[in-house]
Amino acid sequence: QIDIKKGDFNIGGNLSLPGNIGTAIGGLHAGKTGQMEIEKDDAKIEGKLSLPGNIGTVHGGLYAGQTGQINIEKCDAKIRGKLSLPGNIGTAVGGIHAGQTSQIDIKKDEGKIEGNLSLPENIGTAVGGLHVGQTSQIDIKKGNVKIGGNLSLPGNI
Repeated sequence: QIDIKKGDFNIGGNLSLPGNIGTAIGGLHAGKTGQMEIEKDDAKIEGKLSLPGNIGTVHGGLYAGQTGQINIEKCDAKIRGKLSLPGNIGTAVGGIHAGQTSQIDIKKDEGKIEGNLSLPENIGTAVGGLHVGQTSQIDIKKGNVKIGGNLSLPGNI
């Protein structure tokens, strides 16, 4: 588990999380391996972020078959370079339901992506969350969203 609540979180270079990543109710359960939760201050990733496995969360934690969460609640979320989410991505009612695998939820301040954003799988949302057969949500509630570079959504939306 990587849980950073205050201060800066800087990654310069490559971040690779090739295995399953997951947590449930603030801790790890059988078969689960981690959580990245940044509640305050800056989260900066410069270089490559690769999450090739399944990523998911339900109501702040992971359940069976779910594997990870990136939750940025306050301040800036900056990704410079390449963000690749090759698996299925989905959320419903603030969390993941059966068959759903991840959530990017930016609630306050700025979400900036400079470079390439690639979401090659199916992306869908309904009534603030995902329903059966839907796979992802990007939910930005306050502040600015800036994408400088290429935004590619080659799947169904």
